Amino acid sequence: MASRGFQSTFTPLPMDMTDYMDVQQAAPPAAPVVHVVEEKINSSTFDRVVDLLNEAQLVDKDEKLQFLHQVQELVVHKEPNLLDNFFDEMIVHFHDRSPEVRKFVLGFLEEACFKDTELIRKVVPFLLLGIKDSLPQVKKRTITVVTRVLPYALLLVCKSKASDQEASDMWDAIDDIKSLIIEEINGGNDGIRTMVVKFMEMLVIVLSKKSTEAEAAKDDFPVSLDMVPSDHKFLSLTDLCEDCGMCLESLLGLTTLADISSTNLMAVITSLANIARHRPMFMSTVVQAFEALHASLPPFSKSQVSSIRKNMKSQLLAMLRHSSSVDYQTQITTLLADLGATPSEIAKNRPQAVAEKRRNDGENASSAKKLKSSVQQAEKEESPEYNAFLNRFAVTGRAIDDFHKDIVKRLTPVKCAELVFVSMRNLPDTMPANFRETFTPIAAAGTEQQIGHLSRLMAIQITAAGFGPAAEKIGLEAQRPKSSRRDKREKMEQRKAPDDSEVVEEREDQAASFVTGLPADLL
Repeated sequence: MASRGFQSTFTPLPMDMTDYMDVQQAAPPAAPVVHVVEEKINSSTFDRVVDLLNEAQLVDKDEKLQFLHQVQELVVHKEPNLLDNFFDEMIVHFHDRSPEVRKFVLGFLEEACFKDTELIRKVVPFLLLGIKDSLPQVKKRTITVVTRVLPYALLLVCKSKASDQEASDMWDAIDDIKSLIIEEINGGNDGIRTMVVKFMEMLVIVLSKKSTEAEAAKDDFPVSLDMVPSDHKFLSLTDLCEDCGMCLESLLGLTTLADISSTNLMAVITSLANIARHRPMFMSTVVQAFEALHASLPPFSKSQVSSIRKNMKSQLLAMLRHSSSVDYQTQITTLLADLGATPSEIAKNRPQAVAEKRRNDGENASSAKKLKSSVQQAEKEESPEYNAFLNRFAVTGRAIDDFHKDIVKRLTPVKCAELVFVSMRNLPDTMPANFRETFTPIAAAGTEQQIGHLSRLMAIQITAAGFGPAAEKIGLEAQRPKSSRRDKREKMEQRKAPDDSEVVEEREDQAASFVTGLPADLL
């Protein structure tokens, strides 16, 4: 139904009662009466909406919100067929001076898009205005709406025809919105940064392909990269993979920031765990990030450290329950033990596949080989662009795994003693408060599992400092040609990044000081 103009909307013509009686007498008794009653109900709702919109223009903010809420209830939930009639009259309130009214209109736009996805075409320009709003509360609400609406917009574009120029223009505007939102990750408002983290989590999940082991959730997104046609006229698989990769790298980078707030860090931990469960191909990357984070938490208060550790423990237990965690049982269970999880908690949350594996090693080893073979076959069938995207994260994981195995072979008792003496040169005169609050007594010291965990942490930290064979392999991967899209996004982030060069230099100096004192044959 075409949207009506403002004047025609507010001049309804009610049915004359005499005409109504004539229709009743002339028509057969059943169907026409129902038709007239339905028309009368619609007319009544229409009149009520007209009255509410008229009154909303004459009152203050609080009363206006009450009237607009009633309109939303009528045209979105009670009579959705009237939504298109009054859509334009509702969105004009987005220009209201009150931020509360603007926030309400953003919520209305979200609900309207869920009722009719075609309305996304009209909504996108207002989302672009919302992300540029000067008030943080409006900007936060906009990011939340974009996070929920963007998957439906991508689905709409996937189904659009090649000649649909309006859909192409809409996606270009959404691309601008994505860039503006991602820039906010370097802003100073913690609330906005938390919303951006959730937005980037959504992008990573939506712009990557589902696997057979992906965790099904009630609030799962309606689209993923495997639903995007490879020959789409204006959706580029390469660009979408780049967006996914940059968002995941940004989330991983946030775990290494020295000045991140505890609230933001917990949001990042939750988002990375959600990504690992929804996209198991990133499970290894997320586990490595949690290992590195656990070994070097930023300087927080005791209560903040306790909250972060509790959150990480909860997320790791959820990851442990996932069937794809079988290959990472050792790392996850070791981390959980360090975080205070009891053996019974760990055993209770192990996936069924692990229990079966213990009962019947031979049968499950065969199943694992079949699963690995099917995964490798699926990778062969993927597009070159998607394989290159996955390989970017696989290179880091394989390099650290190889370095970890090499350190395990070299980490003899003599080498451990040398490392202790080398480290003592860098110890402060007094115990740092952060160390005292985060220190956990070493469980099962000297066991094969603990030596492997220590070796893995060393591999991760030495590589992060830019030393060792893993750093060289990762450096070669980083030298690959960058797409113009990636180069443009990185320049935008550099312009927005805060000046924390002194913090970075201090951490690099500390890492270099430690690594240069390591036994040469360990590297």
